[in-house]
Amino acid sequence: MIDRDGNFIEDKEATKTTRCLVHSSSTHNTADCRVYQEMAPEGKVQLLKEKRACWSCLKIGHRSIDCRQRKKCNSDDCSKYHHDSLHVAHVQGVAFHIPYFSRQNSDADRKESGTCLLQVMKIKSAVNTAPLNVLWDGGATISLITFAKARELSLDGEEIRLSVVKVGGVKEKMRSSVYKLPLIDESGETVNFRVYGIDRISSSMEGINLNGVMHLFQNINKQEIQRPNWEIDVLIGYEYAGYHPEREQSSGHLLLLKNRFGRCLGGSHTSMAENTLKLIQHATVHHVARINIEKIFDTESLGIERSPRCGSCRCGRCPIGGKSFTLKEERELNLIEEGLTHEGDHWVARYPWIRSPDDLPNNKEAALRMLGSTEKRLQKNKPLLETYKEQIQDMVQRGVARKLTQAEIENYDGPVYYLSHHEVLKPESTSTPCRIVFNSSAKFQGHSLNNYWAKGPDLMNNLLGILVRFREGPVAFVGDMRKMYHAIKISVLDQHTHRFLWRDVSQDSGTVHTS
Repeated sequence: MIDRDGNFIEDKEATKTTRCLVHSSSTHNTADCRVYQEMAPEGKVQLLKEKRACWSCLKIGHRSIDCRQRKKCNSDDCSKYHHDSLHVAHVQGVAFHIPYFSRQNSDADRKESGTCLLQVMKIKSAVNTAPLNVLWDGGATISLITFAKARELSLDGEEIRLSVVKVGGVKEKMRSSVYKLPLIDESGETVNFRVYGIDRISSSMEGINLNGVMHLFQNINKQEIQRPNWEIDVLIGYEYAGYHPEREQSSGHLLLLKNRFGRCLGGSHTSMAENTLKLIQHATVHHVARINIEKIFDTESLGIERSPRCGSCRCGRCPIGGKSFTLKEERELNLIEEGLTHEGDHWVARYPWIRSPDDLPNNKEAALRMLGSTEKRLQKNKPLLETYKEQIQDMVQRGVARKLTQAEIENYDGPVYYLSHHEVLKPESTSTPCRIVFNSSAKFQGHSLNNYWAKGPDLMNNLLGILVRFREGPVAFVGDMRKMYHAIKISVLDQHTHRFLWRDVSQDSGTVHTS
């Protein structure tokens, strides 16, 4: 650490908690880190500079000259005091023995090397009154914003992936988001920038003494070019070249730059040194295209799907995972829908007849024999027999089935057909442990009721479509209609072709019911 006077203070707490400079971790040492070992020599030096770490022990919190573990390099009889991992960098001429954060550089050193100033401005955002620290980087191809600042500004982002090269040549792929950042220029106009989220853009910025350069420029207010503190919040890359600051005045290699957002300094001067380090060397965007689930189903149905896909859709925008109907299925679906009429407070459904019901034979005797067979089976299980009776009585009590009077039977002169019925056990169900099934597929003299009706398309929801829609929202609702099937009202003609027989076991002939 450095105090206000530029003196170094050992940070014992930081030394204890951070052992690996690459991962900011306490689980392993920097020298043992595989990522650090694979770095290029100059990358290792840059990492230590950015972390302000000791050249001897690779730990933070003190200078190399004050290191208690300070010792000479063991490689090739090297006489320099640095860690063995930095020997190749030393041999290749990478300078690092002069402390990166030294403030006692000689004038000759400064004149010889100079330090290029980062072009940093304070700019207000349209969503927050506090100004942002904005870096104009002519070498960057994309613009960045820290995640912390994006959260502070409550920016909404779209998920993307970034490949970044950090200080030291460390490559990292990370989840990120792309945001629209509105900045306000000096005239009050809002300009939107497309920026990508990242953890950090720079190290902490340090103030620069402007007293020695103010006289070099005319008509300039010190507050206009005062360097902000803390870290850089936003980096604007050169894809917005038209907004980047341009030279307004110059003195040697020190430039006064100006754009529509304000002024800043750039270039270099012997009286100033740039100690802020950019942590990102390069970034590449990998856009994550939002998956269009509907296209998956379109691909699966390629060459067989028609548009619109269903008889009820005239716009072609069917639910994701919807069915693809054939022309026959669409015609049959239209026939079913035409049989639906609204009467008062309820709907009435007609069977979709594709063959005249007048051709149906009267199969009462066959239905009576089937009833006898069912009764014999039920009599072997008295609790099941009682449950079966209760289900028939429940249908009558709910009004979904009724007993026909003798007068109705004698006076009706239309087609008649009887459905046989049997039990289906479902002990885990509390509402219908014994479900009665009416068999419309049973044949009599070659006639089956099912063959007289249009089947229509399969209207069961596609399972994949259900699972996709289930995950579209944060909350899913599941419902069920209790005993719904027999509650559908049907026409008089359909009622008489939907007769069934039922009787007490002691009776010889069954009473006629219809549903």
